[in-house]
Amino acid sequence: MNLYRTKATPLQKLLIGYFVLLAVGCGALSLNICTSQSLSWLDSCFTATSALTTTGLTTLNVADTYSFTGQVVILLLIQVGGLGYMSLAGWLLMDSPYGVKSPDREEAEMVENDYTVPEGSDHRTFLIKLLWFTVACELIGGIVLSFAFSAHGESMPVWKGIFIAVSAFCTAGFHLFTDSLQGFTDSVAVNVTVSLLSLAGSFGFLFFVDVYDRLRGTTERLGITTRVILLVMSVSLVGVTATLLLYDPYFRGGGRWQQDLMAGAFQAVSTISTTGFSTVPIDRLSAASYLLLTVFMFIGASPSGTGGGIKNTTAATGVAYVVSVVRRRRDVVLLGARLTQQRVHLAVALLIANLIAVVTAGFVLLVRTPDDSLAPIFEVVSALGTVGLSLGTTGEVGPSGKVLLMVLMILGRLGTLSVIMAVFGHSPQSGEVADPGDGQDGDIAIEG
Repeated sequence: MNLYRTKATPLQKLLIGYFVLLAVGCGALSLNICTSQSLSWLDSCFTATSALTTTGLTTLNVADTYSFTGQVVILLLIQVGGLGYMSLAGWLLMDSPYGVKSPDREEAEMVENDYTVPEGSDHRTFLIKLLWFTVACELIGGIVLSFAFSAHGESMPVWKGIFIAVSAFCTAGFHLFTDSLQGFTDSVAVNVTVSLLSLAGSFGFLFFVDVYDRLRGTTERLGITTRVILLVMSVSLVGVTATLLLYDPYFRGGGRWQQDLMAGAFQAVSTISTTGFSTVPIDRLSAASYLLLTVFMFIGASPSGTGGGIKNTTAATGVAYVVSVVRRRRDVVLLGARLTQQRVHLAVALLIANLIAVVTAGFVLLVRTPDDSLAPIFEVVSALGTVGLSLGTTGEVGPSGKVLLMVLMILGRLGTLSVIMAVFGHSPQSGEVADPGDGQDGDIAIEG
């Protein structure tokens, strides 16, 4: 480590930029024009951090606490956090000589670190696709949700539709209701629209760009990252939904299998995509369901998306590594592709770093919480995975606990390893290459 480094690395600049945005958000939400009731500065910072990191954990009710202006500020923080502020800055400067048209190496690395853009790719083209895709998803989702909320007699249905659409696509989980989306358990339009938006954001832009290029015939086959995402997300969604329906008493006592199926599938999507919405009371589920949701909150969504967690590609790489050790193979092979040693080491390091963060933060929160249950562990994983699901104990933690959860949310959004590297002045060698085919050396997107 160079203790005398004077020039900030791209990761350090990225970290500083997020703290600047966080300070602006905290200051804005503390203004009287943004609040409808008095609240502490720490609660304002907690809300701003949760919005910028697209987590969704709150210590208060957003609809009752913040005015329309405050809600707009929260929505802007969600949008900036969901897309990555370097991506938005690059788009704003696209026609400028200082923009992504011809960035220097450090500017390019900041964009790559902020959004897992493939190394050597055309950033301008990538950002244009990203932003058009985002606008299309949020616009269509906002229109559908506006009609759905209007049909349910909600006040300001257009604003609530836009807010929920952006929050869902950015996997933020912020809402303008008293109990998340539990009032819309029977609404097919709300359940399907929010689920599709959450999946669209959590699958990641690398996934959709790869699929788009394959459909156009630009590439001969889907890359290893895309294939892993498809496999893990499909298995996870079916597995979590089936487990909730079969083993949780909450889903087996109503006698309405259609409603239970929709509620179980919605909760599975919300957890795996790290969106954090709920149409059922989470605190009424069984302990086994808590454990199930905790595991998949920790794994999270896909790289280059708006979701959090260690990412499903990291989890898949970890499993492939275990299989290679058990079978005494020198190479780590995943879906026919031999992974590079660098990516395997990065995935294992990311797993270990996040497990250490969960254990350490969980211990501290358990010591400072009078509750004898394991609810604080659920909150810790929800914060680190930027999920936002809660057992109702977020508002009960003390000031030190809130600060701890804020730190975890920042680690979850920027990546535990990335923050550690930024602190020690290192820059990772980011980037992916196209899948070179079965049995060949290849990279998989690992975001950490």
